[in-house]
This record gives sequence, structure tokens and C-alpha cells, in this order.
Amino acid sequence: MIRGPGGEPKVGPTPIDEPWCLSHMLGLVFGAALFFWAYARIGAWAVVLLVVFTIVTVGGAVFMRLRSRDAQRYALLWMLAIASDHRMPLGTSVEAFAGQYRGAFRRRMIRLAALLDQGAGVSYALRAVPGLTSAEAAMMVEVGEENGRLGEALRRAASRQSQSSAAGQELASQASYLGIVLLIGQGIVFFVLYFILPKFEAIFMDFGVPLPFITVQVIHAAHFLAKSFFLFILLPVLTALVFLVLPRISTGGAATLLPTGLGRRRHAGAILRALAMTAEANRPMEAGLHTLAVRYPSERIRRRIAAAEDDVKRGADWREALYRRGLIRPVEFEVLATAQAVGNLPWAMNDLADAAERRANLRRALIAQALWPLMIGTIGAVVLILAAAFFLPLIELIGRLSG
Repeated sequence: MIRGPGGEPKVGPTPIDEPWCLSHMLGLVFGAALFFWAYARIGAWAVVLLVVFTIVTVGGAVFMRLRSRDAQRYALLWMLAIASDHRMPLGTSVEAFAGQYRGAFRRRMIRLAALLDQGAGVSYALRAVPGLTSAEAAMMVEVGEENGRLGEALRRAASRQSQSSAAGQELASQASYLGIVLLIGQGIVFFVLYFILPKFEAIFMDFGVPLPFITVQVIHAAHFLAKSFFLFILLPVLTALVFLVLPRISTGGAATLLPTGLGRRRHAGAILRALAMTAEANRPMEAGLHTLAVRYPSERIRRRIAAAEDDVKRGADWREALYRRGLIRPVEFEVLATAQAVGNLPWAMNDLADAAERRANLRRALIAQALWPLMIGTIGAVVLILAAAFFLPLIELIGRLSG
């Protein structure tokens, strides 16, 4: 294999690696021609259709990208686990595995193979190449390396990746659908309030017909939007950002954005699962706590783990230290104490981790089920207000003309 000056493998260009290949240019030319043809036939409505098409395309692309990224991460972790169990050269295995993919993921895997060939540890290489795995998976791999259980750590990280992906797919699809509906709805509402409602108001002023209260309030809102034009850009951008973050939260990728109360169960599961490997290797818990205090993805949880590590260094029991810092619950404290007394501590820690993660997934699902009808009801209320604001004056006008 040919390598560059820095030791990184050099791979010849492929059509998918080129940023502007012929197919991309042809697609761009065809899209531009289609847009100008539509503009010549239907006028400014072509711009509206272009905006709607762009929103739908970007939303669908983001959703599909998230799903494919999870599948790629899962496959990579399992491949590394199999190679580690069979004592195969990890760099060569990753390089061969990269041939199945194209684009950015392939380039990242080639960088990973180069680092592994140079003697870097698996956890260091995964952290050095962003986008290949989550920070939580890299932390789990590092704990496994320190305890001589790399293959098992990779399998657990892959299993956790699969569970997180499955738990978040439903929420991600709902968030994508609702985000696209809200973005299109905002565009329609802004168009109606900014272009149609002023003409509607002028017509009824010419007839001398008083407007209902709800119509007057909608007119005031339209005047406010006309004076604050930045809202036409700010609100869609905020909506898009919120619904791009939601799928990541559902899979644990943005867990640091969650309030402590909502993410505590998920954090407890990750901590117990990592410490279980330390217990299986018969190493002191202080060593596992030190690794977690340095590598855990959430900063606020790292501070709590570091405080628990200091308590252990001063002679406190590790279970009591975790409980005192709010990292485990009283029930889990009692279970761990009993498990250590009977000699099945690793099994109990893994079982508690599974239970904590199931409760975290259930809690997120309940929150999503509670917010879904609330969001749909809010959209329906906006539609009802606009319909009433436009139709009530028409009813009044028709009644006066017929009278």
C-alpha cells in the first residue's frame, strides 16, 4: 500500500470522492433549467415551490444521514471486536473494511487504519478521527483496553450503539416529519400575514364593515411581523435547529443538552457498564473511576465522578461515593452491596445498567408521546385562528350585503 509522508495511506480518487464530478454538474444544470422553466410558466410561485422542495429534501437527507451513520458505526465496532478476538491486525482489517464504503466515512476509516498501523491504541485512534463513533463508545473502549478486555468492550459499545439507534428511530422520524410540517406551515403563515392580510383589511375598510376581535388581533400580529422582519428568518432557523438536535438527543448523541433529571438514568447505565469491566478484571474501582472522570462525555457528570474518585481516595466505599454524588439510586446501592457480598458484582452491575437504560428509553418515549399531541394541537389551533380571522368577516359582509 502506498503511503504519504506522514504515514497516512494514499488512495486513488474514486468518482464519489470527487466534490464536483460530472453527475453532480449535470444534476445542477438540470435543476437550474427546471427552475427557470417553472418560473417562466408560473412566475413567483416557482420560488415558493423551490423553497418547499429544498426544505423537504434537506430534512429527508438529514434523517437518512443519521440512520446510515448509526449503521456504519455499529458495523465498524463489530468488525473491530471480531478482529480483536481473533488477534487479527487491526489496521489491516480496518483498511480492508473501508473498501466497502465510499465518501467521508471511507476517508475516516483510512485515517483510522493509518493510526492503528502506527501503533496507536484503539480508543485513541477512535477519538483522533471524529465522526467514527460516539464519545461514550470511545470511553467504553478505553476502559476495556485498560482492563485487558478490548473485544468485550467493543461488543458492548456496538450493542449500545444498536440499542440507542433503535430507540431513537421512532422519535427521529416523528421529529423530522413535524419539523418539515412546521417549516412549511411557517412559510404559509408568513405569506398570508404579510401579503394577503393587508389587502383583506383594506377591502373591509372600503366597505365600512367592522372587523371581529380575532381578526383585529391577527392584523396586529401581521403588523408586528412587518416591523420585525428578522422573525421571518429567525423562527424557521430556530425550528430547524431544534428538530435537528432532537434526533441526536434520542440516540444519546447530544445527551449533554438534556437536563440532569432526564439524562441521569442513561448516565447511570453507562457508568455501571464501564465499571463492570473493571470489576471483571479484578482491578480497584478507583482506576475505573479515574478513567471515567477524564473521558466521560458529559462535563457535569465528569465533575461528579471526579468528586466520587476523591472520596474513594480518602477511604470511602466506592458504592457510597457514587450514591453520595447522585450517580446511583438507593436501590442500586443496596443491590451492589449484596452482589459484592455473594460474589456476582459484574453480573449485577451489567443488569443494573440494562435496567437503567431501559428506564431512560421509556422516559424519552413517554415524553415524546406527551409532546406529539401537544404540538399537533398547537398547529391545529393556529389553523383555527387563521380560518376564523378570515371567514368571520366574510360572513358579516355577506349578511350585510344580503340584508
